[in-house]
Amino acid sequence: MSTGDLCAALQKEIEALRQESPEWLAYSNSNVEALDPDVQRDRGSRASKLGWQWECSVCTSEGPYAGVPYRIVVRFPLQYPRLPPKVQILSLIIHADVELRDPYEGQLEESFYEALAVRAGILPADELATSRPALRFAVGDEVECNVGEWISGQVVRLWYKENHWEPGRVVPYQIRLSDGKLIFAPLDSPLLVRALHQKERDNDRGLPRAAALSDAGALLAEAADGDGQCTPSDPAPADVLTASVDGDAGVAPGEAANGVKESAVASDRNKPAEPPSFSLRATLDLLHDALLGPLDTEDEEAVATWVALSKRHSEQLQVERQYQSRCLHEELFDHKTGPLERWLAPSFARAFSEGCGSPDALRAIVNEAAPGIFTFEMLAHDFCDMLLAECEHYEASGMPVVRPNSMNNYGVVLNSIGLEQMMDRIQQQFVRPLAAALFPLEGRYVDHHHSFMVQYKASEDVGLDMHTDACDVTLNVCLGKAFTGAGLTFCGLRGSATNESERRFQYRHTHAPGLAVMHLGHHRHGADDIATGERYNLVMWNKSSVYRLSRDFMSKYALPPQSNGPPDLVCLSYTHDDDYEDFKPYPEGKRPRRELGG
Repeated sequence: MSTGDLCAALQKEIEALRQESPEWLAYSNSNVEALDPDVQRDRGSRASKLGWQWECSVCTSEGPYAGVPYRIVVRFPLQYPRLPPKVQILSLIIHADVELRDPYEGQLEESFYEALAVRAGILPADELATSRPALRFAVGDEVECNVGEWISGQVVRLWYKENHWEPGRVVPYQIRLSDGKLIFAPLDSPLLVRALHQKERDNDRGLPRAAALSDAGALLAEAADGDGQCTPSDPAPADVLTASVDGDAGVAPGEAANGVKESAVASDRNKPAEPPSFSLRATLDLLHDALLGPLDTEDEEAVATWVALSKRHSEQLQVERQYQSRCLHEELFDHKTGPLERWLAPSFARAFSEGCGSPDALRAIVNEAAPGIFTFEMLAHDFCDMLLAECEHYEASGMPVVRPNSMNNYGVVLNSIGLEQMMDRIQQQFVRPLAAALFPLEGRYVDHHHSFMVQYKASEDVGLDMHTDACDVTLNVCLGKAFTGAGLTFCGLRGSATNESERRFQYRHTHAPGLAVMHLGHHRHGADDIATGERYNLVMWNKSSVYRLSRDFMSKYALPPQSNGPPDLVCLSYTHDDDYEDFKPYPEGKRPRRELGG
């Protein structure tokens, strides 16, 4: 199927789901968005790279996850529906099947896809892959098969079994050859099945083709038909790989290719049958089931984990709902009508109302204070006061407070007090268009966030050490109050194209209520010590799940701090720089990182 045909079929499948409108589908986008597979980091064969994405929301009416529409992005590989769609939950959720670690938060664990493969008929229901060794290839991978000669094909099933086989017998792969015939591989051995372009690498290592065939035959002589009954006195089988019987696509009796052994069991193999495939509806049905209970009820440990994590999530939801019943400003929590235009600075609002949020209109309201550092008026002063008062009211309520991150000891995570959905709307309507205009690579697809309020005053956190943020694009807006000092110092960019040191001073930003600064997450910066008063800021760490699939993201994410030549002293980090003490003594009360452990 061509890319265009696959996209059209995908659009048709989505439209059918939207028209059916299952009760758990809270929202669905009508559009499918194309992705660029060529920029994605290696994920196996090209067939497994992701070609399209679609967004929706899933909600359940019962259980610990009830009552919340969870934002979902579904991505489809180039070989969909032979390969499963990849699901990522953009909303905050504590769940046994959902990854919590940065930068993979929201991605589903492999156990989910194993359960999905069982439902699709690709894995046998009686024995999941968790009890078997990992395989070298996935469904859809292009391979070469040793059938007396190397012939190209594609993996269509993992842990394949035929109906007439004894219970418990399975083989690693069923493979459709380029001539349409279906075979199975009794062993996951590179002498039997190899990556499509492995031949050249075998030759480079000096492994002649004849030797490979001979070794493969010896291996199969030991394995026989996989029943464990072959002995050294048994004749070595002449075959290398074996023709499939069940669901075969045209290997008739007596027509086996050279080196391919026919099954001894006769069956009707002239009826072509497509191998099992995945579907969007089945994927989302399974996700909904995962919100209702553990997918593997036979695994006691999995059940206990699901119960424990769902309880934590339910308790967090209860806190949010309790606070909303006693909040100061109900409009902050009304995401169906907000955000309101009067919350915005006039120039920022006009860029969207009159300029329609176009890139030109947005660039016209920002000032590039230094390369990659943009400042602009964003929030009305009345809104700054309202949001700040709400955060202080929550702090005084005695309810559990989730602190922003490992470096800030004061402040509160807005997503944890019931403001996540309002912050979602602010990101989607205002932050994402601006981030895309200023940072087309990192900002185009920002789709989830960690939003929080930080505070600095003399008796608490007075400043913040130099660091980079765990996000792709940072939005930082001052809310108030009166203060002196407490600037924001910027140094270099980690992984810059010019290879400049990230420990070179660039710019010092002066905060003022309603004034925002936007920069890349890997731009080194630190909060200067406050001299007098109190400073409060709204910070939104914007994350792009699409950008995080790319080679560019991973190359920067894995980079250590960079320094070409002696650093500017103001750019040193006692938390992150192992050579800090080579240039100046540690601040009072701070110990070298190597003494902190971990």
